[in-house]
Amino acid sequence: MAVLFQRECRITVGAALGAIRTGLRVEKHRCAFRVEKTSKPEPNKAALQVYNLSREQRAQIEELRPKKGDARGVPVLIEAGYKETGLAQIFLGDLRTVYSKREGADWITTVESGDGEAAKLSSITQAYGPQTSPDVALRAIVKALGIGEGNVAAIAARLRTTGAATLFTKRAVFSGSAYEHMTHFARSAGLEWSIQDGAIQLIDQGKTLAGFATRLSPSSGLIGTPTIDPKGVLSCQMLIQPSVKVGSLLVLESAAVRGNYKIQRATWEGDTYGIPWYIQVEATRY
Repeated sequence: MAVLFQRECRITVGAALGAIRTGLRVEKHRCAFRVEKTSKPEPNKAALQVYNLSREQRAQIEELRPKKGDARGVPVLIEAGYKETGLAQIFLGDLRTVYSKREGADWITTVESGDGEAAKLSSITQAYGPQTSPDVALRAIVKALGIGEGNVAAIAARLRTTGAATLFTKRAVFSGSAYEHMTHFARSAGLEWSIQDGAIQLIDQGKTLAGFATRLSPSSGLIGTPTIDPKGVLSCQMLIQPSVKVGSLLVLESAAVRGNYKIQRATWEGDTYGIPWYIQVEATRY
């Protein structure tokens, strides 16, 4: 496991995502970050500090600070990993604010970002006739939310094969908060939804995110002793690893706790020059 201590972090602010945009990529400076994600439909968030950018770099990144009336968010991408195994994306959101200040001999640039915040304010006005296919309505709501389609295609295909291809037996009218309409749609279709890295994530109720699982033990990154609170919520800490996704399966193998769990909340804390380099997870039995 020695490889896990060869830390690497890359920060990109203002990356080109769908259009040409001037941005700044930081790889060799000291970076510290905290990323908080949940499987519930509420915004995720990230805060990071970059040490000792040049005067030109500080000016460049501060120029990207959102201005009142901007219709399009400035993306913030955080990748973390290890020299031998490479980097993995741990966060993608929109820039909230950025500022620099001097502390002793260091210039510290602070960047704050949110994921899915604009979606809470979005609205939709759309009407469909009876027997409308769920993927048509679902894509319309997601478009109104202003986020990526994520795993919509896979979920729509499953709805069709399980006989839920016509959720709307009568005329359907969507008017008002797209966020609330997404919640109502998910409930009626037996789904859980959230926004992860700028795109919608849909999971069948009571299931885990397909294609992702983390097997965790003392030999594969588990730190300390896992605990379970009176409500049955598991808390554990591990070294940063790329397979961890909220909503995904966690297979825990420790002397204190063993079994399958669904990750409901995760917090990444890292510092390329400091002590933190772990993920704190809350999960429920699966």
